[in-house]
Amino acid sequence: MNIKRASLLAAKFLIPILLTQADAAGAAEIRIVCSNGIKAVMEELIPTFERATKHKVTIRYGLSAMLKRQIDAGEPFDIAILTPTLIDEGIMRGQIAGDTRTVLARSGMGLAIRAGAPRPDIRTTDALKRTLLASKSIAYAREGAGGVFFVELAERLGLRDGLKAKIRPTTTGAEVGSAVARGDAELGVLPLSEILILPGVEVLGTFPADVQGYVVMVAGVSLASRQRAAAQELMRFVTAPAALPVISKRGMELASSQTSPTHELRLLPENVHWGYYDAAVKPVLRVASGDTIRVETMVARGLQRLRAAGVAEDEIPSALKAVENAVTERGPGAHPLTGPVWVEGAEPGDVLEVKILGVEFLHPYGVTGFIPNSGTLPDDFPYARFKLVRFNVGAGTAEFAPGVTLRLAPFFGSIGVAPSPLLGRISSGPPGSHTGNLDNKELVAGSTLYLPVHVRGALLSLGDGHAMQGDGEVTLTALETSLRGTIQVNVRKGKRLSWPRAETPTHYIAMGLHTDLDQAAQLATREMIEFLVTEKGIDRDDAYILCSLAADLRVTQLVDGTKGVHAMMLKSIFAR
Repeated sequence: MNIKRASLLAAKFLIPILLTQADAAGAAEIRIVCSNGIKAVMEELIPTFERATKHKVTIRYGLSAMLKRQIDAGEPFDIAILTPTLIDEGIMRGQIAGDTRTVLARSGMGLAIRAGAPRPDIRTTDALKRTLLASKSIAYAREGAGGVFFVELAERLGLRDGLKAKIRPTTTGAEVGSAVARGDAELGVLPLSEILILPGVEVLGTFPADVQGYVVMVAGVSLASRQRAAAQELMRFVTAPAALPVISKRGMELASSQTSPTHELRLLPENVHWGYYDAAVKPVLRVASGDTIRVETMVARGLQRLRAAGVAEDEIPSALKAVENAVTERGPGAHPLTGPVWVEGAEPGDVLEVKILGVEFLHPYGVTGFIPNSGTLPDDFPYARFKLVRFNVGAGTAEFAPGVTLRLAPFFGSIGVAPSPLLGRISSGPPGSHTGNLDNKELVAGSTLYLPVHVRGALLSLGDGHAMQGDGEVTLTALETSLRGTIQVNVRKGKRLSWPRAETPTHYIAMGLHTDLDQAAQLATREMIEFLVTEKGIDRDDAYILCSLAADLRVTQLVDGTKGVHAMMLKSIFAR
């Protein structure tokens, strides 16, 4: 029996069997906004789901970025199926329920050619480079996953200048397919799942494994949905093993079949070093570039502040108590750090890319306040005050006081690598070239941090969980809490940095760190100029002028000894 026939039989028999076991009492109308990347899968699965459950499903397809803008404009929906960063942004903005976030499937990137056209070799990275440089034209969707992937890949392979004249950007994946089918573009870059459904084109192949990228489809239920149970029933159906033949046939794979390993780094005494970064600390975990890590971290300064703020003993997780009692070697800083993690292939001079895929709370509360001789106004507040703030995790909010509601935006205040061995042990308090205690509130789920590497393996550690924070962190204290984060680490060769940089779905971020705030602002500006010159190809004088017009300088924090200023520039002002 051929694979296609086996897939069709599986879809015909296994999926209805699965659905008849589900609780379909009470038909619902489910509204979905769905990325084109998983359109073919949904079009095949949804009719079967509707027949078995009696639910009615309406779907609006489009580019993830376009659909997210419609959500931001107030379009109602029950389920959003978008890229991970946009789903996570929706969670942070209170549009999507965080506990419903579900990874559905992913598709590798591929190249499309006109049906019947010659088939050049792309089986290796060298062959791919030759084919790209020899091509007459290459199309991709500007805001599509394929376009984002290809722009980054051209940078990584050093092909940006060589391909500049060949690029044919479009608005949608369908326009990419039409351009290739007409012969207006020789090659088209799209997820494999999209190429397979476009008329007049064929799959040339997927990208070589060492440079391959994936578009991951993630679903979440609207916080405003009245059909949550039915929506989650549909999401379980799409990720069930019985759906695999359809997903595979359409050029995708289930989340459970993804090849990049996920490692667990639990909050245990043996995984924690307290108050310092040091190249001599032995790694507690070894991972490969591209691997994913789920890491748990403990609230800064330990349990003393929690108890002082009024947290009851039975509300403190046992893992926190175990670390508090067992880790007695501490200082000079105040942060319990989980790690370090050895990343294979990382060498001094490389850059470690840390993608923040998701952030959760280990307990539904945080503590804030101030202590004597610290913060921005030590003379005005020469005493201690702690305040317990409880979270409404489902709503993504916290009530600071009656009538004062805060929006939660959790992030790790400290993400750092080991400093040069020549520096020995350094405090976890001030940030520096090792990155460390940036306290940058932009580094929420969906953001990416780039860290200069100083030792083999990088030796990455994380800690200082914040539920939210204002720019400046004026009391020295954010809304301090304990977090579980999901990150992906990648080693970037040939991308040398002196200071950390970052990006969010909407902004590029350059950072300046110095004990003098003016010097920190100058360094952030210089770093943004350097980024514009090296990454965007802008003349240095024009880069300086552009910073005055489009870069926003923000005070990251004033209180860590080494102060921080970060420059933010909108991605949307650039054509690529």
